[in-house]
Amino acid sequence: MAVCLTAAACGQHKVLDLLCRRYRFIPLQDDWSSIATFYNAAKTGNVSTVRKLLDDGLHPDTKDIQSRTPLWVAACYGQNAIVELLVQRSDVDVNSLDVASQPPILFPSAAGNEGVVAVLMEAGADPTIADENGETAISIAKKRGHEGVVRILERGGPGRAEGRDVSES
Repeated sequence: MAVCLTAAACGQHKVLDLLCRRYRFIPLQDDWSSIATFYNAAKTGNVSTVRKLLDDGLHPDTKDIQSRTPLWVAACYGQNAIVELLVQRSDVDVNSLDVASQPPILFPSAAGNEGVVAVLMEAGADPTIADENGETAISIAKKRGHEGVVRILERGGPGRAEGRDVSES
């Protein structure tokens, strides 16, 4: 069954359908199909689909095989409207780490996506979390010359609230 959840969380509808038919997981197929739809909607920015799935009770922080959540995926693909929708929920972890210890704020910081970074910061994202290579949202934004993102990251967030200077990270 873990392979079905993996296929679902990766948005692989065809693989999921094949597995469910082959192993007769028909009662669970709808749940896995909803998860697959959720990940695909987060990736492509389909707000109405995400909203409907959340209204239907789908858990918004389901992790894929790489420990990436729909918020992580939406942030990575620059889907600002999905990020805004998900961070409003108390059951979404804005600092959830993938298997490489990368939080959702890392990729939009690297890409210079000021809109997504601002939404994540407002929701409490921590720009000082270092991934397995020692990179933080701030360090990677600085390396890539995204001055606007650096200003957003240094202006607020958990690091400031605790009295640390996040610009030193």
